[in-house]
Amino acid sequence: MPAENPAEPRPPPAARIPSDAHDPAARPVPTAALRRAWAPRWAAACLLLVIGTGTSLWAWQKSADVLAHEADVEFDRYSQLSFENLDQRVQHQLDLLAGFQALFRASDDVSRV
Repeated sequence: MPAENPAEPRPPPAARIPSDAHDPAARPVPTAALRRAWAPRWAAACLLLVIGTGTSLWAWQKSADVLAHEADVEFDRYSQLSFENLDQRVQHQLDLLAGFQALFRASDDVSRV
């Protein structure tokens, strides 16, 4: 057996893992005092989890609302531009028809040639 180095600190006895650590029957049962000590930490962890999840869901909903509003505004702008374009085309066709009507009214003799 090799000699231990005296300069190297040894872990305290409580930190050593017993050889039967994997045996469920050998594990210590948590006491009521230990449970009371961990209860506030457990409650704080659960509270932070719930608050974090709620905040994330709220932020997700708000960003979805903003994106939906921006999409609606973009759709309205696009539909307005399309309507104006269609209106200009119809007005152009009506102007052409009025020009041809004036051509036929100005002359009695209109032919294809």
